[in-house]
Amino acid sequence: MDQSWVNTLLNDRESESAILDYKRAIPSKDDASIKSFLKDVAAFANARGGRIVYGIAEDGKGRAATLVPIALNVDQTALWMQNKILRGIFPRINGVAVQPIHVGAGPVIVVDVPVQYGGPYQVEVGDWRVFPIRAGVGNIEMTYQQLFDAFSLRDSTESRIDSWIAKRTAEVLGEIRSIGRRVAVVHMVPLSAFHAGNLPDLAVLKDRHLRVSGSLLINRFNYRGMMATKNSSGTKPEPPYIQFYRNGIVEISWSVSVNDGQDASLQSVQTAIHLMDLIPQAARAIQLAGVEGPGVLAMSYANVAGQSLFISQNDGQQYKSQQNDESVLSFGPVIYEQLDLSLEQLGPTVRNLMTDLFRSFAMDDCFYFESDGTIKSKVLREHVAAYRSTWDVGQ
Repeated sequence: MDQSWVNTLLNDRESESAILDYKRAIPSKDDASIKSFLKDVAAFANARGGRIVYGIAEDGKGRAATLVPIALNVDQTALWMQNKILRGIFPRINGVAVQPIHVGAGPVIVVDVPVQYGGPYQVEVGDWRVFPIRAGVGNIEMTYQQLFDAFSLRDSTESRIDSWIAKRTAEVLGEIRSIGRRVAVVHMVPLSAFHAGNLPDLAVLKDRHLRVSGSLLINRFNYRGMMATKNSSGTKPEPPYIQFYRNGIVEISWSVSVNDGQDASLQSVQTAIHLMDLIPQAARAIQLAGVEGPGVLAMSYANVAGQSLFISQNDGQQYKSQQNDESVLSFGPVIYEQLDLSLEQLGPTVRNLMTDLFRSFAMDDCFYFESDGTIKSKVLREHVAAYRSTWDVGQ
């Protein structure tokens, strides 16, 4: 959205629709105006998403007529509107943005509500609560059947995701048993993968470079979608790899075994490094392909019965944990709100996954992170910084 987009609305006299609404003025700060504002936003979230443009008057027939520039400080006003949305609509709407746009005659503010895959979304102002939905060019309250369908869809999606992850993890275990590999498998599953809609455009990733352990991965299309791997053409792919599925799911796998001079054990620091390094790379890539919105992250250790975890303390001391007796260990799923995962967003998630991993090997906690998810381990910080410095080289 930019100045040219606003000018096009005016020049073409674009009509209001199920995904576009005009407001002459921004909402005032009384309860009635705030309720109306939040209803408009939640109504789009409960339907197909859409945009509300504050600062455009329509002509009585729903067509953009004139610009009515906002006289207040638009940056402060946009922040106030964003805060009201965050505090007054539940659950939180993913990816909603309140953006000031400066045009020739003065500024407007656009509230952009992406298509949602959660919900249904309820407005709460004091004791007043409502589930609105966009219907044509207006808003109505959701009927019992609409609410029932929305809640059922959410529950169904969560169950389908759990089933898919369990089935695929079992398939991976079967594939690697014959070669004796011990691997970690991470699944990044956007909710949109289980809803009808546009499929990601994996072709845009063909020449995008991803890296594992500093090594460049080569992208190749396969029957599942596209895989980034170090394997030469014509050979059976083995970890490490990143598989991009046609529906937007991403599968990341790498070997977790390390030979410490005596026998093979599972390297815990390596897992934390790969989680911090590979998940953001994969998230950025699939976002370029058109996948957005919330989803879940899940991790599994496969083929690890009889193995111990190799631990590196902050003081340099290294030792092994107790052995684990399970063939497959599963951690998560952990919900994320959007795919653009910074270190600050990802840290708490990785800490939770790593803590579950440590506890599976009779350890109390993962000591590589602070309680807020920031990296405490010097070794981990240095490795993550080094890995990320190689991103997009030669792009």
